[in-house]
Amino acid sequence: MPSYFDAVLKHEALFTEHFTERGYAVDVAYASADHGFTNASLLAADELLDAGCPLLRRRPFVEWPPFLDRHSVIGRWTLAKAERHGYPVQLVLRHLSRNVAPRDLNADAGLFDVLLDIDTSYDDSRPFRIVVTAHVFYEEMTDEILDLADTLPTAYDLVVTTPTAEKAEAIGRLIAERPARGDVEVRVVNNDGRDQSAFLIGCRDVLLSDRYDLVVKLHSKKTPQDGFNVGRHFKAQQFDNLLASPGYTANVLALFQREPGLGLVYPPMIHIGYPTMGRGWWSNKPGFEQLALALGIRVPLDDISPLAPYGSMYIARPEALRPLIEREWRYEEFGGVEAYRDGGLAHILERMPSYAAAELGYHTRTAATTEYTSISHTAFEFNFDELSATTPGYTYEQIRFIRRAGYVGQGRARDFLRMYLRLNHPGAEGRILGVFEPDRFLGRWGRRLRHPRATVAEALRRRRR
Repeated sequence: MPSYFDAVLKHEALFTEHFTERGYAVDVAYASADHGFTNASLLAADELLDAGCPLLRRRPFVEWPPFLDRHSVIGRWTLAKAERHGYPVQLVLRHLSRNVAPRDLNADAGLFDVLLDIDTSYDDSRPFRIVVTAHVFYEEMTDEILDLADTLPTAYDLVVTTPTAEKAEAIGRLIAERPARGDVEVRVVNNDGRDQSAFLIGCRDVLLSDRYDLVVKLHSKKTPQDGFNVGRHFKAQQFDNLLASPGYTANVLALFQREPGLGLVYPPMIHIGYPTMGRGWWSNKPGFEQLALALGIRVPLDDISPLAPYGSMYIARPEALRPLIEREWRYEEFGGVEAYRDGGLAHILERMPSYAAAELGYHTRTAATTEYTSISHTAFEFNFDELSATTPGYTYEQIRFIRRAGYVGQGRARDFLRMYLRLNHPGAEGRILGVFEPDRFLGRWGRRLRHPRATVAEALRRRRR
Protein backbone atom coordinates (compact mmCIF):
# COMPACT_ATOMS: atom_id res chain seq x y z
CA MET A 1 0.00 0.00 0.00
CA PRO A 2 1.56 3.33 -1.00
CA SER A 3 -0.02 5.26 1.88
CA TYR A 4 -2.02 4.95 5.07
CA PHE A 5 -5.16 6.21 3.34
CA ASP A 6 -4.84 3.57 0.62
CA ALA A 7 -4.76 0.92 3.33
CA VAL A 8 -7.92 2.35 4.89
CA LEU A 9 -9.92 2.91 1.69
CA LYS A 10 -8.84 -0.19 -0.24
CA HIS A 11 -8.71 -2.67 2.62
CA GLU A 12 -10.10 -1.69 6.03
CA ALA A 13 -13.23 0.03 4.76
CA LEU A 14 -14.07 -2.90 2.43
CA PHE A 15 -13.07 -5.81 4.62
CA THR A 16 -16.30 -6.23 6.62
CA GLU A 17 -18.50 -5.64 3.59
CA HIS A 18 -16.60 -8.29 1.62
CA PHE A 19 -17.51 -11.01 4.15
CA THR A 20 -21.05 -9.90 5.05
CA GLU A 21 -21.98 -9.97 1.35
CA ARG A 22 -20.93 -13.61 1.36
CA GLY A 23 -23.16 -14.46 4.29
CA TYR A 24 -20.69 -14.34 7.16
CA ALA A 25 -21.69 -13.00 10.55
CA VAL A 26 -19.65 -10.19 12.13
CA ASP A 27 -18.86 -9.44 15.74
CA VAL A 28 -16.44 -7.15 17.59
CA ALA A 29 -13.75 -8.06 20.08
CA TYR A 30 -12.48 -5.40 22.52
CA ALA A 31 -15.16 -2.92 21.50
CA SER A 32 -14.13 0.72 21.73
CA ALA A 33 -17.43 1.54 23.38
CA ASP A 34 -16.44 -0.57 26.36
CA HIS A 35 -13.66 1.92 27.05
CA GLY A 36 -15.55 5.13 26.31
CA PHE A 37 -13.59 5.82 23.12
CA THR A 38 -14.44 5.93 19.46
CA ASN A 39 -10.94 4.65 18.66
CA ALA A 40 -9.52 2.71 21.58
CA SER A 41 -6.63 1.22 19.57
CA LEU A 42 -5.24 4.75 19.25
CA LEU A 43 -6.53 6.57 22.32
CA ALA A 44 -6.49 3.75 24.90
CA ALA A 45 -4.03 1.16 23.65
CA ASP A 46 -2.86 0.47 27.21
CA GLU A 47 -6.43 -0.40 28.26
CA LEU A 48 -6.72 -2.86 25.40
CA LEU A 49 -3.48 -4.51 26.50
CA ASP A 50 -4.94 -4.99 29.97
CA ALA A 51 -8.08 -6.45 28.40
CA GLY A 52 -5.97 -9.10 26.67
CA CYS A 53 -5.92 -7.68 23.14
CA PRO A 54 -2.98 -9.33 21.33
CA LEU A 55 -2.42 -6.42 18.94
CA LEU A 56 -0.57 -3.18 19.65
CA ARG A 57 -1.21 -0.56 17.01
CA ARG A 58 1.60 1.63 15.62
CA ARG A 59 -0.37 4.85 15.55
CA PRO A 60 0.06 5.83 19.23
CA PHE A 61 3.76 6.19 18.36
CA VAL A 62 3.55 7.71 14.89
CA GLU A 63 0.76 10.28 15.17
CA TRP A 64 1.45 14.02 15.20
CA PRO A 65 2.53 14.70 18.81
CA PRO A 66 0.25 17.75 19.39
CA PHE A 67 -2.77 15.58 18.49
CA LEU A 68 -1.74 12.93 21.03
CA ASP A 69 -1.12 15.67 23.58
CA ARG A 70 -4.67 16.94 23.04
CA HIS A 71 -6.04 13.48 23.91
CA SER A 72 -3.55 12.75 26.73
CA VAL A 73 -2.14 9.71 24.95
CA ILE A 74 1.11 8.95 26.81
CA GLY A 75 3.19 6.67 24.61
CA ARG A 76 5.82 6.15 27.29
CA TRP A 77 3.19 4.58 29.58
CA THR A 78 1.87 2.44 26.74
CA LEU A 79 5.35 1.11 25.97
CA ALA A 80 5.96 0.36 29.64
CA LYS A 81 2.70 -1.55 29.88
CA ALA A 82 3.45 -3.43 26.67
CA GLU A 83 6.77 -4.50 28.15
CA ARG A 84 5.05 -5.74 31.32
CA HIS A 85 2.69 -7.79 29.13
CA GLY A 86 5.64 -9.40 27.38
CA TYR A 87 5.68 -7.50 24.11
CA PRO A 88 9.12 -7.19 22.43
CA VAL A 89 9.53 -3.45 23.02
CA GLN A 90 13.06 -3.35 21.59
CA LEU A 91 11.70 -4.76 18.35
CA VAL A 92 8.95 -2.14 18.43
CA LEU A 93 11.50 0.66 18.84
CA ARG A 94 13.72 -0.77 16.11
CA HIS A 95 10.83 -0.70 13.66
CA LEU A 96 9.64 2.75 14.72
CA SER A 97 13.15 4.22 14.52
CA ARG A 98 13.43 3.37 10.85
CA ASN A 99 9.93 4.54 9.91
CA VAL A 100 9.08 7.55 12.08
CA ALA A 101 10.74 10.97 12.07
CA PRO A 102 13.08 10.92 15.11
CA ARG A 103 11.72 14.01 16.88
CA ASP A 104 8.16 12.75 16.47
CA LEU A 105 9.20 9.42 17.97
CA ASN A 106 11.06 11.12 20.80
CA ALA A 107 7.86 12.94 21.74
CA ASP A 108 5.34 10.16 21.03
CA ALA A 109 7.27 7.45 22.91
CA GLY A 110 8.55 9.76 25.67
CA LEU A 111 12.23 9.04 24.97
CA PHE A 112 13.48 11.74 27.33
CA ASP A 113 14.92 10.77 30.71
CA VAL A 114 15.50 12.88 33.81
CA LEU A 115 18.33 11.12 35.65
CA LEU A 116 19.46 11.37 39.26
CA ASP A 117 22.95 12.21 40.50
CA ILE A 118 22.89 8.98 42.50
CA ASP A 119 23.60 5.72 40.68
CA THR A 120 20.33 3.78 40.69
CA SER A 121 20.63 1.33 37.80
CA TYR A 122 24.17 0.76 36.46
CA ASP A 123 25.39 -2.85 36.56
CA ASP A 124 29.17 -2.75 37.11
CA SER A 125 29.40 -6.46 36.30
CA ARG A 126 28.68 -5.57 32.66
CA PRO A 127 31.12 -2.74 31.91
CA PHE A 128 31.46 -1.16 28.49
CA ARG A 129 34.65 -0.71 26.52
CA ILE A 130 34.69 3.09 26.21
CA VAL A 131 36.72 5.60 24.24
CA VAL A 132 36.48 9.34 24.86
CA THR A 133 37.23 11.52 21.83
CA ALA A 134 37.81 15.18 22.66
CA HIS A 135 38.60 17.93 20.18
CA VAL A 136 40.42 20.53 22.26
CA PHE A 137 40.91 23.90 20.62
CA TYR A 138 41.09 25.78 23.93
CA GLU A 139 43.86 23.89 25.70
CA GLU A 140 43.06 25.66 28.99
CA MET A 141 39.83 23.61 29.06
CA THR A 142 41.72 20.30 29.10
CA ASP A 143 41.31 19.70 32.83
CA GLU A 144 37.60 20.53 32.65
CA ILE A 145 37.07 17.99 29.89
CA LEU A 146 39.09 15.35 31.72
CA ASP A 147 37.03 15.97 34.86
CA LEU A 148 33.94 15.16 32.81
CA ALA A 149 35.46 11.99 31.40
CA ASP A 150 36.53 10.88 34.85
CA THR A 151 32.87 10.63 35.93
CA LEU A 152 32.70 7.45 33.83
CA PRO A 153 32.30 4.43 36.13
CA THR A 154 34.93 2.37 34.33
CA ALA A 155 38.31 2.72 32.64
CA TYR A 156 38.35 4.46 29.27
CA ASP A 157 40.78 5.22 26.47
CA LEU A 158 41.29 8.85 25.52
CA VAL A 159 41.94 10.30 22.06
CA VAL A 160 42.47 14.06 22.00
CA THR A 161 42.57 15.98 18.72
CA THR A 162 43.88 19.53 18.44
CA PRO A 163 44.92 21.76 15.53
CA THR A 164 48.58 22.57 16.33
CA ALA A 165 51.68 20.88 17.68
CA GLU A 166 52.01 23.60 20.32
CA LYS A 167 48.53 22.92 21.62
CA ALA A 168 49.21 19.19 21.56
CA GLU A 169 52.31 19.66 23.69
CA ALA A 170 50.45 21.79 26.25
CA ILE A 171 47.57 19.32 26.39
CA GLY A 172 49.96 16.40 26.79
CA ARG A 173 51.58 18.04 29.81
CA LEU A 174 48.21 18.55 31.48
CA ILE A 175 47.17 14.94 30.82
CA ALA A 176 50.48 13.64 32.22
CA GLU A 177 49.79 15.35 35.54
CA ARG A 178 46.70 13.16 36.08
CA PRO A 179 46.46 9.43 36.74
CA ALA A 180 45.71 7.61 33.50
CA ARG A 181 42.56 5.48 33.29
CA GLY A 182 43.46 3.86 29.99
CA ASP A 183 45.43 4.42 26.81
CA VAL A 184 45.97 8.08 25.88
CA GLU A 185 46.79 9.60 22.50
CA VAL A 186 46.99 13.24 21.38
CA ARG A 187 46.64 13.84 17.63
CA VAL A 188 47.28 16.97 15.57
CA VAL A 189 44.54 17.41 12.96
CA ASN A 190 43.34 19.96 10.43
CA ASN A 191 40.81 22.32 12.09
CA ASP A 192 38.67 22.80 8.96
CA GLY A 193 35.33 21.39 10.11
CA ARG A 194 36.39 21.69 13.77
CA ASP A 195 35.02 18.93 16.00
CA GLN A 196 33.08 17.31 13.14
CA SER A 197 36.09 16.67 10.93
CA ALA A 198 38.25 15.84 13.96
CA PHE A 199 35.76 13.12 14.87
CA LEU A 200 34.95 11.69 11.44
CA ILE A 201 38.44 12.00 9.93
CA GLY A 202 40.88 12.35 12.80
CA CYS A 203 39.28 9.50 14.81
CA ARG A 204 37.91 7.37 11.98
CA ASP A 205 40.29 4.49 12.62
CA VAL A 206 39.29 4.43 16.29
CA LEU A 207 35.58 4.41 15.52
CA LEU A 208 35.91 1.62 12.96
CA SER A 209 38.19 -0.54 15.07
CA ASP A 210 35.44 -2.55 16.83
CA ARG A 211 37.46 -2.11 20.02
CA TYR A 212 34.78 -0.06 21.75
CA ASP A 213 31.16 -0.48 22.77
CA LEU A 214 30.61 3.24 23.39
CA VAL A 215 32.19 6.49 22.27
CA VAL A 216 31.89 9.72 24.25
CA LYS A 217 32.22 12.71 21.91
CA LEU A 218 33.35 15.95 23.62
CA HIS A 219 34.98 19.20 22.56
CA SER A 220 36.15 22.38 24.24
CA LYS A 221 33.31 24.89 24.03
CA LYS A 222 33.16 28.59 24.82
CA THR A 223 30.92 30.13 22.14
CA PRO A 224 32.40 33.62 22.77
CA GLN A 225 30.57 35.13 19.79
CA ASP A 226 27.22 34.80 21.60
CA GLY A 227 28.20 36.69 24.73
CA PHE A 228 29.35 35.57 28.16
CA ASN A 229 26.05 34.47 29.72
CA VAL A 230 24.73 32.67 26.63
CA GLY A 231 28.03 30.91 26.02
CA ARG A 232 28.36 29.91 29.67
CA HIS A 233 24.85 28.48 29.72
CA PHE A 234 25.30 26.55 26.46
CA LYS A 235 28.49 24.93 27.72
CA ALA A 236 26.86 23.97 31.02
CA GLN A 237 23.79 22.65 29.23
CA GLN A 238 26.02 20.34 27.20
CA PHE A 239 28.51 19.24 29.84
CA ASP A 240 26.14 18.87 32.80
CA ASN A 241 23.44 16.93 30.96
CA LEU A 242 25.94 14.48 29.54
CA LEU A 243 28.47 13.78 32.30
CA ALA A 244 27.29 15.68 35.36
CA SER A 245 28.64 13.46 38.14
CA PRO A 246 29.71 9.84 38.72
CA GLY A 247 26.17 8.85 39.72
CA TYR A 248 24.51 10.66 36.82
CA THR A 249 26.96 9.30 34.25
CA ALA A 250 26.45 5.77 35.60
CA ASN A 251 22.70 6.19 35.05
CA VAL A 252 23.32 7.34 31.47
CA LEU A 253 25.37 4.22 30.75
CA ALA A 254 22.67 2.10 32.39
CA LEU A 255 20.31 3.22 29.63
CA PHE A 256 22.62 1.50 27.13
CA GLN A 257 22.74 -1.60 29.33
CA ARG A 258 18.97 -1.74 29.52
CA GLU A 259 18.32 -1.17 25.80
CA PRO A 260 20.53 -2.89 23.22
CA GLY A 261 18.79 -0.87 20.51
CA LEU A 262 19.72 2.48 22.06
CA GLY A 263 22.09 4.26 19.68
CA LEU A 264 22.69 7.70 21.20
CA VAL A 265 22.08 9.75 24.33
CA TYR A 266 22.53 13.52 24.47
CA PRO A 267 21.04 16.67 26.05
CA PRO A 268 17.67 17.98 24.85
CA MET A 269 17.37 20.91 22.45
CA ILE A 270 18.89 24.13 23.71
CA HIS A 271 16.26 26.87 24.08
CA ILE A 272 17.49 29.26 26.78
CA GLY A 273 19.56 31.98 25.15
CA TYR A 274 18.93 30.72 21.61
CA PRO A 275 15.91 30.89 19.25
CA THR A 276 16.47 27.26 18.22
CA MET A 277 12.90 26.09 18.81
CA GLY A 278 10.83 26.35 15.68
CA ARG A 279 13.82 26.71 13.40
CA GLY A 280 16.35 24.03 14.34
CA TRP A 281 17.01 23.19 10.71
CA TRP A 282 17.98 26.80 9.98
CA SER A 283 19.36 26.66 6.41
CA ASN A 284 20.71 23.12 6.71
CA LYS A 285 17.77 21.03 5.54
CA PRO A 286 18.37 21.12 1.75
CA GLY A 287 21.99 20.04 2.20
CA PHE A 288 20.92 17.47 4.79
CA GLU A 289 18.46 15.91 2.37
CA GLN A 290 21.11 15.61 -0.34
CA LEU A 291 23.67 14.11 2.04
CA ALA A 292 21.15 11.69 3.56
CA LEU A 293 20.28 10.47 0.07
CA ALA A 294 23.96 9.97 -0.74
CA LEU A 295 24.52 8.04 2.49
CA GLY A 296 21.45 5.84 2.02
CA ILE A 297 19.58 7.34 4.98
CA ARG A 298 15.87 7.08 4.23
CA VAL A 299 14.44 7.80 7.67
CA PRO A 300 11.61 10.38 7.48
CA LEU A 301 12.88 13.88 8.25
CA ASP A 302 11.29 16.00 10.92
CA ASP A 303 9.33 18.99 9.69
CA ILE A 304 10.29 21.92 11.92
CA SER A 305 13.47 20.96 13.77
CA PRO A 306 15.62 17.83 13.66
CA LEU A 307 16.24 15.64 16.67
CA ALA A 308 19.92 16.46 17.00
CA PRO A 309 22.75 16.96 19.50
CA TYR A 310 22.87 20.75 19.24
CA GLY A 311 26.35 21.49 20.49
CA SER A 312 27.54 18.16 19.05
CA MET A 313 28.32 16.25 22.24
CA TYR A 314 26.89 12.81 22.85
CA ILE A 315 27.45 9.22 23.92
CA ALA A 316 26.87 6.65 21.19
CA ARG A 317 27.42 3.11 20.05
CA PRO A 318 29.98 3.36 17.21
CA GLU A 319 27.95 0.74 15.35
CA ALA A 320 24.99 3.14 15.28
CA LEU A 321 27.12 5.75 13.51
CA ARG A 322 28.30 3.47 10.70
CA PRO A 323 26.60 5.41 7.87
CA LEU A 324 28.70 8.43 8.90
CA ILE A 325 32.00 6.89 9.92
CA GLU A 326 32.33 4.42 7.05
CA ARG A 327 32.40 7.21 4.48
CA GLU A 328 35.89 8.56 3.82
CA TRP A 329 35.47 12.29 4.45
CA ARG A 330 38.07 14.81 3.24
CA TYR A 331 39.06 18.02 4.98
CA GLU A 332 38.57 20.05 1.80
CA GLU A 333 34.87 19.10 1.86
CA PHE A 334 34.48 21.15 5.02
CA GLY A 335 36.03 24.31 3.55
CA GLY A 336 38.01 26.86 5.52
CA VAL A 337 37.06 28.91 8.56
CA GLU A 338 34.54 30.90 6.53
CA ALA A 339 32.67 27.68 5.69
CA TYR A 340 31.75 26.96 9.31
CA ARG A 341 28.25 28.39 9.13
CA ASP A 342 24.65 27.25 8.67
CA GLY A 343 24.31 25.36 5.43
CA GLY A 344 27.93 24.22 5.59
CA LEU A 345 28.90 20.58 5.94
CA ALA A 346 29.87 20.81 9.62
CA HIS A 347 26.45 22.16 10.62
CA ILE A 348 24.69 19.59 8.45
CA LEU A 349 26.64 16.78 10.10
CA GLU A 350 25.79 18.14 13.55
CA ARG A 351 22.16 17.28 12.77
CA MET A 352 22.86 13.87 11.23
CA PRO A 353 23.72 11.32 14.02
CA SER A 354 20.20 10.31 15.12
CA TYR A 355 19.03 9.87 11.52
CA ALA A 356 22.08 7.77 10.64
CA ALA A 357 21.47 5.61 13.71
CA ALA A 358 17.74 5.31 12.97
CA GLU A 359 18.46 4.01 9.47
CA LEU A 360 20.09 1.02 11.20
CA GLY A 361 17.20 0.64 13.67
CA TYR A 362 18.83 2.39 16.64
CA HIS A 363 16.75 4.86 18.63
CA THR A 364 17.86 8.00 20.47
CA ARG A 365 17.16 9.18 23.99
CA THR A 366 17.63 12.68 25.33
CA ALA A 367 18.57 13.13 28.98
CA ALA A 368 18.97 15.86 31.58
CA THR A 369 19.74 16.31 35.24
CA THR A 370 17.01 17.09 37.76
CA GLU A 371 18.62 20.50 38.31
CA TYR A 372 18.66 21.45 34.66
CA THR A 373 15.16 20.10 34.04
CA SER A 374 13.88 22.39 36.80
CA ILE A 375 15.49 25.39 35.12
CA SER A 376 14.56 24.42 31.58
CA HIS A 377 10.96 23.44 32.28
CA THR A 378 10.22 26.61 34.25
CA ALA A 379 11.49 28.82 31.44
CA PHE A 380 9.81 26.71 28.76
CA GLU A 381 6.46 26.63 30.58
CA PHE A 382 6.36 30.40 31.00
CA ASN A 383 7.37 31.10 27.41
CA PHE A 384 4.89 28.57 26.03
CA ASP A 385 2.14 30.08 28.18
CA GLU A 386 2.88 33.52 26.76
CA LEU A 387 2.91 32.22 23.18
CA SER A 388 -0.34 30.30 23.68
CA ALA A 389 -2.10 33.44 24.86
CA THR A 390 -1.84 34.89 21.35
CA THR A 391 -4.04 32.22 19.72
CA PRO A 392 -7.15 30.46 21.11
CA GLY A 393 -7.71 26.73 21.25
CA TYR A 394 -5.73 23.61 22.07
CA THR A 395 -2.09 23.52 21.01
CA TYR A 396 -2.74 21.43 17.91
CA GLU A 397 -5.49 23.87 16.88
CA GLN A 398 -3.20 26.85 17.40
CA ILE A 399 -0.49 25.26 15.26
CA ARG A 400 -2.91 24.42 12.45
CA PHE A 401 -4.40 27.90 12.57
CA ILE A 402 -1.02 29.57 12.12
CA ARG A 403 0.14 27.13 9.45
CA ARG A 404 -3.00 27.52 7.41
CA ALA A 405 -2.56 31.25 7.60
CA GLY A 406 0.93 31.00 6.18
CA TYR A 407 4.34 30.35 7.65
CA VAL A 408 5.18 33.10 10.12
CA GLY A 409 8.92 32.93 9.49
CA GLN A 410 11.13 34.65 12.04
CA GLY A 411 8.27 36.34 13.90
CA ARG A 412 8.47 39.72 12.16
CA ALA A 413 5.50 42.08 12.38
CA ARG A 414 5.12 41.94 8.60
CA ASP A 415 4.60 38.18 8.70
CA PHE A 416 1.99 38.42 11.47
CA LEU A 417 0.16 41.12 9.54
CA ARG A 418 0.19 38.99 6.39
CA MET A 419 -1.35 36.15 8.38
CA TYR A 420 -4.08 38.42 9.77
CA LEU A 421 -4.96 39.91 6.40
CA ARG A 422 -5.05 36.53 4.68
CA LEU A 423 -7.55 35.25 7.25
CA ASN A 424 -9.73 38.32 7.64
CA HIS A 425 -9.33 40.37 4.45
CA PRO A 426 -8.79 38.05 1.46
CA GLY A 427 -7.31 39.88 -1.51
CA ALA A 428 -6.09 42.81 0.56
CA GLU A 429 -2.78 41.27 1.53
CA GLY A 430 -0.76 42.18 -1.54
CA ARG A 431 -2.46 45.55 -2.03
CA ILE A 432 -1.83 46.73 1.52
CA LEU A 433 1.53 45.16 2.19
CA GLY A 434 2.92 46.65 -1.00
CA VAL A 435 2.40 50.24 0.05
CA PHE A 436 3.31 50.49 3.73
CA GLU A 437 5.59 49.24 6.43
CA PRO A 438 3.68 47.53 9.28
CA ASP A 439 5.26 49.51 12.12
CA ARG A 440 4.52 52.78 10.37
CA PHE A 441 0.94 51.74 9.56
CA LEU A 442 0.16 50.49 13.04
CA GLY A 443 1.88 53.38 14.77
CA ARG A 444 2.37 53.03 18.49
CA TRP A 445 0.11 49.98 18.50
CA GLY A 446 2.44 48.34 15.99
CA ARG A 447 5.28 48.94 18.37
CA ARG A 448 3.24 47.12 21.01
CA LEU A 449 3.61 43.95 18.92
CA ARG A 450 7.00 43.62 20.52
CA HIS A 451 5.27 43.33 23.88
CA PRO A 452 4.36 39.68 24.54
CA ARG A 453 0.76 40.43 25.49
CA ALA A 454 -0.06 42.38 22.35
CA THR A 455 -1.68 40.68 19.35
CA VAL A 456 -2.04 41.79 15.75
CA ALA A 457 -5.81 41.68 15.96
CA GLU A 458 -5.81 43.97 19.00
CA ALA A 459 -3.42 46.37 17.28
CA LEU A 460 -5.57 46.56 14.15
CA ARG A 461 -8.77 47.05 16.15
CA ARG A 462 -7.22 49.91 18.08
CA ARG A 463 -5.87 51.43 14.88
CA ARG A 464 -9.34 51.38 13.29
CA ARG A 465 -10.75 53.10 16.36
